[in-house]
Amino acid sequence: MVRVGRDEGLTTILRYQRERQVVLMANAGPGGSEGEISDAMLKAMQDYNLPKGFSIKPQGSDEADERDGALVHLRPASRRWCFMYLILAAQFESWLHPITILVSLPLTLPFAIASVILFGQALDLYSFFGHLSCSSES
Repeated sequence: MVRVGRDEGLTTILRYQRERQVVLMANAGPGGSEGEISDAMLKAMQDYNLPKGFSIKPQGSDEADERDGALVHLRPASRRWCFMYLILAAQFESWLHPITILVSLPLTLPFAIASVILFGQALDLYSFFGHLSCSSES
C-alpha cells in the first residue's frame, strides 16, 4: 500500500502549528478500511527511521481516535444534554423536573416501537408521529 522514496516536490512549504509538514492522504479501496490504511502508513513511516527532528503526527479522524478514542464523540452530546437541561429547567422553573424527563427520554423509543408492533400498526413515518391508521374510517 505504501512505497517510500525520494522524488521532486512542490515549491511551496506547508506548515501546521508552525512546523513544516508533508501530508499523506489515501482512500480506502474495496475491502479496506480507514483504520487499516492508517496503521499501514504509520508502520511504514516508523520502519523508515526518520532523522532527528522529524515526527509523525496523524491528523483528522486519526488524530481524534489517537487522542481520546470514543470520548471525542461524547463532548458534543454532553453539550446538547446540558442545553436541553437548561431549556427544560427554564420552562418548568425547576432544577429537578428536567432530570426526570431527560432520564426517561431514552426509554421512550423502544417502548414506542414495541407498542406499534404489539397493536399491529404500520411501522412507517406516520406511526412515528403518532397518527392512527386512516383505513378504519372507511
